Amino acid sequence: MLNNTKRVKINTKDQSLKKKFEYIINSTGGFEIQADEDKQPSDLLIFELGTDTDHDFHVLQSWLQSGAVYDIFLTSEKSDQALLLQSIRIGAKEFFPQPIKDDEVKQALKRFREGAESGKRLKLGRLINVMGSKGGVGTTTIAVNLAISLAEVTANKSVALVDMNIATGEISLFLDIKPGYHWGEISKNITRLDSTFIMNVLSKHSSGIYLFASPGTPGHENVSPESVEKLLNIMRRMFDFVVVDSGQRLDTNSQKILQISDTILLTAILTVPCIANIKKIFKIYEFWGYPPKGKVKIVVNRYVKNSQLTLRDAEESLAQSILWSFPNDFVTTLAAINQGKPLTAIAPKAEITQSFKKFAAAFAGSGRKPATENGSFFKRWFS
Repeated sequence: MLNNTKRVKINTKDQSLKKKFEYIINSTGGFEIQADEDKQPSDLLIFELGTDTDHDFHVLQSWLQSGAVYDIFLTSEKSDQALLLQSIRIGAKEFFPQPIKDDEVKQALKRFREGAESGKRLKLGRLINVMGSKGGVGTTTIAVNLAISLAEVTANKSVALVDMNIATGEISLFLDIKPGYHWGEISKNITRLDSTFIMNVLSKHSSGIYLFASPGTPGHENVSPESVEKLLNIMRRMFDFVVVDSGQRLDTNSQKILQISDTILLTAILTVPCIANIKKIFKIYEFWGYPPKGKVKIVVNRYVKNSQLTLRDAEESLAQSILWSFPNDFVTTLAAINQGKPLTAIAPKAEITQSFKKFAAAFAGSGRKPATENGSFFKRWFS
């Protein structure tokens, strides 16, 4: 057997199903089917769940822990969310509802083989971390509408939105989605998770973006920073843009997200307390030694041109340029929130909606000229 050939064992109740898997495996190449009596560890086990799924999952877990099998593909006559969640928890790589589709199995085998053989560094999508300088500055509004606008202004780019507010996440309300899963459940068994299962548990919005909701309930505070990092890095391999709503938290998980972010959008409004908070946050970042100041960009929400405190005043106080300012449109924004719709669905031609589109276009590198009071700085940064 060649070194790069993967050993596969098939365990099904239905012999005709077993023969079908054998045919697909043999036609795919790069695999050797193990005999039932072969006691060598299996690189991959294809297992059919029976009626007593609790027993099956217990057996599978023991095989994984003992090293008898390294990875698992599951198949079953029934397919529901509870079964899928159990499959995720034990670390199964794929789940095939019956009747199985030859092409789906073949593509999964190819992904498995290529993943095992590839030593190449994968291209990662851009992680945009939206943080609030204080509560009530519109952090979630910016995260949601930036993600929606990125999907709108890019033709072939994929966008994911992650709500990292553990107990108070609101993104699902902003988009009127009732997610079947949240990242708190998935991250507890992150070590064996891959992109296939993540795609199965994400919620897709009509705009084309994918949402990973927050737990929204207590009991998930102990999710480790390492699990959060693993989850987001898997998503960066899946999507061109991953927009994270981090809220105002400065705990160990938010610290980890700061470390791996490509860009941190620190959201503010033009008030003295908000500017003072940004200064405090910068001091915290300096104490931690990360993120680098060049990664942190200030965006102003609810900007009013005749405000007593101007953009120039804020920039001089912070000794840093402001990247972007979104106009104040309280009525339209509140209507969008209450209806569970993005701004582009409520008022596509409104000034604030167009501001988000221009902002997203610059992030996406579409070449559109930003129309903003401080556009020259924005253009220099993105160039």
